[in-house]
Amino acid sequence: MQELCISDTPFVTGTYCLILNLEQAAWIRIGAMGEVAFPPGGYLYVGSAFGPGGLRARLSRHVGRASRCHWHIDYFRQHAHVTGAFVTQSKRVYEHRWALLASTLPGTSIPARRFGASDCRCPAHLFHFKHPSGIGALERFLIDKLPPEQALTFLHYRENCS
Repeated sequence: MQELCISDTPFVTGTYCLILNLEQAAWIRIGAMGEVAFPPGGYLYVGSAFGPGGLRARLSRHVGRASRCHWHIDYFRQHAHVTGAFVTQSKRVYEHRWALLASTLPGTSIPARRFGASDCRCPAHLFHFKHPSGIGALERFLIDKLPPEQALTFLHYRENCS
């Protein structure tokens, strides 16, 4: 699996799984969802990037601080920090399949039903892991379950990736 920095992401379309960490339990207002309790730990947020700028534009928005909260993840990002992302370049949308796969991982929970999934039938696109080892399990799971055309790239997030 190839490893890059988020700042090196190409301007292509695809699906991503953002990896985040919330250090302390927090009640967070998530737009119209209202106040939601989030336990500390690792989180996965599954999405797709098919607009202008593709994966680079979408991931850059997620790692930066949004000036205006538009998506559920924008509210959550005010409290959690991004540590990396798994991406696959594709002209097809795989986010719903990835969300389903993530929901079946042992130790995964859904802290807020419908989070990131107001435009689809998925129960959620945000998943919580109590233990950081869940992220490694996700990587192995994705590599084992995804067809070859969905080759994964892992993107590190650091302030300076030179």
